[in-house]
Formats: sequence, structure tokens, C-alpha cells
Amino acid sequence: MLLTCTQHVMIKVSSNSLSVGKFAHLVVLPTGVESAAERLVNSSQREGGRDEEIVVQFQDVAVGKTAEKKFKIKNTSAVKTEIQLVRQNSSVTPEVFTFVLNNKNLQPDDLVTLSVKFTPMIINEVCIEYFHLHDRSGGSKTTIKCVGTCKGLCVSFASDTIQFGQLSCGKTSTKSLEIINSSDCEAHYQFALDSSESVFKIDQRCGTLQPRSSKKLICSFQATQPINYYKKLACVIHNQEPLFVTLLGTCHSDAVKPAILEARHVDWYNSLTYRGLSGYSPEQIDAMEKEGNVCLDGDGIPTRQEDHQHTAMEEYFHDGYYSHLAFAVPHVSMNVRDIDFGRRIQLDSIMQKSITLTNHTKDKITCVWMGDTSHVFHVTPNSCDIPPLKSTSFRVTFKPTAPDQFYGAELECYAFYKCLTEYWQLEREYISPPWCLPLGTTGHTFSQQSETFLPKLELSSQKLQFPAVSLGESSFTSLLLRNTGATPIQYDFSNDNSGVFLMKPYRGIVEEGQQQVFLLHMSPTKAGRCEKVLQLRLNDDDRNTQKVVLVGYAEEAAVKLDNDGFLFFRPTCLNTFSTQQYGVRNTCRVPLRFEWMMSSDDAKLLTVSPQSGTIAPNEHQMHKWSFKPKEESRTLMKPVLVVTTTRGRLLSKSYLVPAEGKGTLGSLRAAESSVDCHNILAGCMETKNIDVFNDSDCDLHYELHVDSDKVLLQKCRKILRARTIQTIEATVQPTTCGTFTVAISYQLLSSADDTAVYIGEKRHLCYVVVSAVFPTLVATDVSCHGSASGRNKMQLWNLLNLSRFNSLMMKPLPLSSTSQKTTESMMA
Repeated sequence: MLLTCTQHVMIKVSSNSLSVGKFAHLVVLPTGVESAAERLVNSSQREGGRDEEIVVQFQDVAVGKTAEKKFKIKNTSAVKTEIQLVRQNSSVTPEVFTFVLNNKNLQPDDLVTLSVKFTPMIINEVCIEYFHLHDRSGGSKTTIKCVGTCKGLCVSFASDTIQFGQLSCGKTSTKSLEIINSSDCEAHYQFALDSSESVFKIDQRCGTLQPRSSKKLICSFQATQPINYYKKLACVIHNQEPLFVTLLGTCHSDAVKPAILEARHVDWYNSLTYRGLSGYSPEQIDAMEKEGNVCLDGDGIPTRQEDHQHTAMEEYFHDGYYSHLAFAVPHVSMNVRDIDFGRRIQLDSIMQKSITLTNHTKDKITCVWMGDTSHVFHVTPNSCDIPPLKSTSFRVTFKPTAPDQFYGAELECYAFYKCLTEYWQLEREYISPPWCLPLGTTGHTFSQQSETFLPKLELSSQKLQFPAVSLGESSFTSLLLRNTGATPIQYDFSNDNSGVFLMKPYRGIVEEGQQQVFLLHMSPTKAGRCEKVLQLRLNDDDRNTQKVVLVGYAEEAAVKLDNDGFLFFRPTCLNTFSTQQYGVRNTCRVPLRFEWMMSSDDAKLLTVSPQSGTIAPNEHQMHKWSFKPKEESRTLMKPVLVVTTTRGRLLSKSYLVPAEGKGTLGSLRAAESSVDCHNILAGCMETKNIDVFNDSDCDLHYELHVDSDKVLLQKCRKILRARTIQTIEATVQPTTCGTFTVAISYQLLSSADDTAVYIGEKRHLCYVVVSAVFPTLVATDVSCHGSASGRNKMQLWNLLNLSRFNSLMMKPLPLSSTSQKTTESMMA
């Protein structure tokens, strides 16, 4: 650097600057003091790389709720940095994890709090997402793996059967039903029952249960027809599969007294259904038993029963009407389940529609409709007999009582075998429960000139995401509608003509201040995205139309393999093994079951852990491979990964993963063939460094051996990487004088742990030559002072006999000869 002054004097100044370049380094620290079993944030160093992985685990978070966890980030470097957090691109799982970072700029040794929030949207699903945390300079990189599980509700009944027993016509029997919410969030429930038309009534047909609470509902039974009554009542719950409660009752009149229906009769009927015999009347079953065509036990139950397992959601939908599937052939069917009379202007006119009931059994049945002509909706004739395999039509009448009103009801028809009216003629007490056939009806009396009520409602969501499924599997979700206005709401959902999406119920009335829970079913026919927009028409007015979007996915088995589907092993010494981590990522939205398969020849060289298991959606799972060569050559192996969907049609897909490894011979050598240790005092210790070289292409696990206790090695078992050098500390401790030669040898091991086995014979590494000596004392000069200063040195040398003294001091003295007795004998 040159400086110029005003007098034109040139001054030369030299400046030397010294700087050090630094990368920033970020460390993630969990907050709070937690035990190892309760630690929620776990970190692990990835094998074979510098990236650190942090696992943030959320467990059992209710749908729609938000859970939060926090941890701290520290800048351990001496430079400031800026934090960057990047989400790994994934179209498999929805974005249910969010991060909140207060400050992105960190000074040296600063701490910042990073919070992660989990808001699940689909119940009973495991969500996994990956985020990359790094600084702007790229000095450090941390992968944050977020794992969360979404739990549904846990609502149950204290009892699933209510038996009202026998009562007279017009009388009422009352019992309680306890509904329990064992979950941590509120539950919305609704019984599929119209208490104004059914013989069974519940005081709180719909409602809300607070977390960790229960409620007692009052159930009553009041009938006017002397028959048996049986209804498997569904309780629909938002974000949970439906519950079922069995209601049983028997009504007697002065003239007609049917047998009392009990729960054991329902079990007997279910057993007949599993055997395909429920289409025969009890009278026919009695005759078949006498003829030996059917074998029943002492209780009249078929001796062979099949196990038919199905979920509550499948039982709710697969009734043969709302769904084309049915678990059993219907005994009595109805051509329609819902009738919409639409608009009726003139109250004095009669509006009727016809329905048809078909008897699919082998005997005559009797159909009895509840209600009478005084109701707004009623059916004529009130009762009718239908011969086997025949049909009969009924007329449904809509007779409103007031203008500008919405009307809706669910009518009930009970059908039963006619022979049950004379059950005492049977040798056994065969009682088949009746079949309850519901019929939904709606209508209104608003004129074309007048507007219907303006609906005020709340929907839980206008976009419903179904859990992803594999082909051949069904998926379910629910929707909650609240009527927040002071007038009833008539709803009517459009149908999906493709049959992929189903809704139950899709038409009805929601009274003011009440709610309606809808269950939706998805059964995809091909792989890919399924989407449908349902039109929700409210109060029979096109202006009051809302849209509900349904989205679901049907998945096929698919994974993504690391390194483009290739697996490589570094050169490996014969009869030892090398390990390699290999990643498999599930790229579909359903869990997959995997299994590694290989030929018998490849199985002798390769092992993998785990060999089989399950991979969650979007999970990147590491598998540990081991390669153990048997010969000195390059080997190409062909393991196959087979992935299969866990449910549905169990579709599988195979991936060939070529694995290449090389077996080679390895040996060690020392930098010096002989290590000299001269002039070491006997009884003392001295440390020597021995450099050991591995010139081969493979890592070597080895154990050192010495043939004498005069040389000790600090650590016997070691690992020496390929083409590297290692320094071994050898401690020399001779106990006697002399020159000794100690041989150091090594033996290869299969691994470096305690389970290792020896490979081959011992091999020579080097020699250690030890020269052990004692300290010697020799007289080299003599002189006198004082009065004897006149004597010459020769006289003093002979007088003191120093030659004899030097000859004794030069002799080696054993360590065992240090006692006084030995010393005196040597001096003599």
C-alpha cells in the first residue's frame, strides 16, 4: 500500500491480514427434561453420512385438533447465519405439519425456539413428512422427520340390547340407554329413528357428548299392533363408525298373544342366515328337521356356523338398496326407500304414490305398517299378506294440514312369517324376528309464488377428504350439518351416477336447532384420484344450493428406491462382511407390506434387516444390507423387493434391485519389520509406536497377538479401513537384563464386535527387539584432600582396590539378588 504526502515524499507501508473461513453449524436441542422412554424428539446420526435426522413424534391427536411440540436450535459456530427450513416435496400426504420460527437470523452461540404443529384431517391415519433444516452457507444439514397419528372418537353403549318384554296394546314400557364418550373431544351422535312414527322412541334422538362424559337416554316402546317388534337401530356418529343397538318388544291384545321375542331368538335367526336357511319359515325348518334335511343342536341352532365378519360401516351401507352390495339376500325388499312428494298447493286434494314390496322367502309373510290415516304420511292398506316369491303394491298418501310448511317422516313396516301367529303348533319354539322396512317421505306446501324459508346452517366441511384405499377396498367419512336457524331445513343431495360415492341419508328434514350426521362411502373402480361435486339443494329452491366436494384416492403399490434401484458394496475381504444402508420410500397413500426375496445362491452372500415389514405412506425406511463374499471375484446379485397393499385386492408389485459386490484378499504390514527398543532399564516400561498399513481395497477387522509378556498392546481388536494407516501403541516392560525378540502377529476377524469369529491362521506382522539393561557405577578417577593430599593416584587406586570394585559393578545383577545376603556373598 502506498501513501503520498504533500511534500511528495513516498512512504511504503506493508499490511498482512489473516482471516479464517468458517461454516455455520446448527444443532437441534430438545426442550425439557425427559426420560429415555418419554423423549418425544429423538436424534440419530445417519450411517455413512453427515446429515443428522430428528424425529418429532405426535401420538393420538384428535381429528381437527392441533398439537404442538417445541425444540431449540443453537448456532454452535463462531459466525452468524440464517436458518432455512424446506419441506420435502410430496404429493402423497396432505400438509398437516406447520413450523413456526420466531427468528431466522442467529448470532454465534444464540438459541432460537422452533415449534411444529400437527393438525390431522383424516382419522386413523399415520402422517409422515420430511423437512430439511440448514443454514444459508450449506455448512450443516438436518432432516426433521415428523410423524403423527390421528385418532377418532371412542363412543360406545353400556349395553347393545334393550328388551322391553311383553306389554298390552297402547301401553308404554320405558328403559334407559347409556351412551359413553371415552375420547378427549366432543362427539356428535344421531339415531336413525323417527320417534313420531316408530313404536320405539328415544327422548334425545341427536345431541352432543362432551369429552370424557356419558349420557343416559330414555327409550320407550309403545305399540298398537299385537305382533313382535325387532329393530337394529343405527346410531350415526361424526368421525366414527356407527353403533348399533338391538330393540326387542312384544305386543299382546286380548285376542292375539304372540310368543315373547327374546335376544336368543335373534341369535338363532342370525345362525340360520349364515347357513342360508333364514328364507325358510320356522314351520318349514321344523319340517326339514323331521325329515333329516337339516341338523340342529339342542337349542335349534345349526351345528355348522360360518364366520362372517364385517365392519359396522359396511353393515350400515351394504343393505342392497343404498349400495349394490348386501351381506345376505334380502328377505323382503322395497322398490324405493325414499319418496319426495315435492310441492303440494291444494290441501284438500289427495296426493299418492305407490311402492312395491316383494317377498323373497319360501313362505307367506304378513306386512304391517305403523301409523294410521290421521298422520300426514300414511300407507294403505295397513296390513297385507304376501305369498312366497310374490309382490304387492301399497299406496303412500301425503295429507298435509297447514300451508307453507315442510313435512318429513320415516314410516316403518314390519314383515314376519304368517305361521308365527300359530307358533304353538311347532314342536320347538322357533321364533324368527320380524324385518323392519323404513320408508323416508318428504314434501312441502309452499306455493310457487311464495319463497321457502331462508336456510341458516353450518357444515363441518365443504370439502371432504376420504382416507386413501387400495383397489377393491372401501373408504368412509362423515359430514355434520347444523340447523342454526329458527325454521326447519329440507335437504336433498344429488346422487353420484358412477356409484363411486354414496351418501346416507341423502334426503330429509332437519328441525330447527337440530343437527344431521351424514355418512359417506367411497368404493373406487380404478386407480387414481376420485372427485365428485355434490349439489346440496336446500328447501326445494335452486337459489339455496351449496356444493360439497368429495375427494379420494385409490392406490396401487409403488415405492421409490435409493440410487435409482442399484445397490453397491465396497470391496470386502473374504469371509468377512460389509454393510450398506439402502432406503425405500413409499410413494402411495396407503401402507404397504414389503418382503425381500432372493435366490438360494444370493442368500449365501446377502442378508437384509428387516427382511419384511410395513412401510407407512410417504415413509422413507432404511434397510441394512450385509455382503459376505466367499471367493475373490466380482459378484452380481439380484434381490427382489415385493410390495403389496395391506387391504383390498392385495395388489403386489416387484422391483429388481441389482446388487454388486467384490470379494478380495486383504493383509496388513508394519512400516518396519523389526522395531528396536535399546537400553531399556529392566523393571521399567517404555511405549513404542508401530505403524500398520492396509494396502488392500477392503476394510480389515483384526486382532493382535504377542508371544511374550514383555510386550503389551493397548487394544487387541481393531478395524483398519482400506488403504489407510493406523498407529499401534506397544508397551515394552522387560523384567531381566538381556536382549529379547518378541513377535507380533495378527488374525483376521469376521467383524469387530464380541460375536466375531476368526478367519484363517495367524499372520506375522513384525518383531520387537528389546535390549534390557541395569544401571552401572564405575570409578574412573581418585584423589585425596587434606593431610593425604600428597599421595598419588596410583597409590590411592591400589589402596582402595578400585579395580576389584569396578569388576564387581560391571557384572549383571538379577532382580532376585537384591537382598543383603546375596550382596555380601558377591562382595566376598
